[in-house]
Amino acid sequence: MTYFITQITGFRILAGLLFSLLLTTNGYTQNGNGSSQNTSQSIISVSVSASIQTSIQVETLSNINFGRVFPGMSEIYINPRQDAGAGIMRITGQPNTLVRVSFLERRELVRVGGGQNLFFNFEVSAASEDDQFISEPLTMENRQIALSENGDFYFWIGGRMDLQGISFGQYEGEFTLEIDYI
Repeated sequence: MTYFITQITGFRILAGLLFSLLLTTNGYTQNGNGSSQNTSQSIISVSVSASIQTSIQVETLSNINFGRVFPGMSEIYINPRQDAGAGIMRITGQPNTLVRVSFLERRELVRVGGGQNLFFNFEVSAASEDDQFISEPLTMENRQIALSENGDFYFWIGGRMDLQGISFGQYEGEFTLEIDYI
C-alpha cells in the first residue's frame, strides 16, 4: 500500500534583446576648386545589447510522504503549510527577479498493474525563506513571485486525495512545476 508521486520540473530561460537604429543624413562637401557642392551622406548605426538571465535550477528536497494508509480511510490530506509530509522544492535563479509559477492543480495517479486510477488535488505554498510555517498558498491570483536576495524560493507541495471506492495498491503520477522569468 504505497503511493508514489514523481516530481518533474520544467523551466524556461528568457533572454531580451534591445535593438536601436539611428539614421542620419547631412552634408555639404567641398570640391577641389573651392566651391561647395550639395551632397547627401547616410549613416546607419545599429547597436545591440542583450540581457541574458541565468537559468533557474530546481531541486527536490523531499518527496510527498503520505504516511500509512489503511483500509476504510476516506481521504488523505497533506497541508502544505503545516504537515511534515509535504514535499519540498527549492528554485535558485537570478536574485530579486520576478518569476511566474504554474502547475496543474489536479493530476491523475495511475494504479500500477491496472485498475481504477485516482486523482490528487495539489496545494502548493511558497516562501522566500526555508520556513514552511510562514509560507503562503499559491493561488491563481499570486503566481508571480520575486526570488530572494540569494536567488532562492521554496515550495511545499501537499493536497487532497479521495480514497473512497479505490483498490489499494501502488499508484504513480507526476507533479510539474514550471518557472518562467518575467
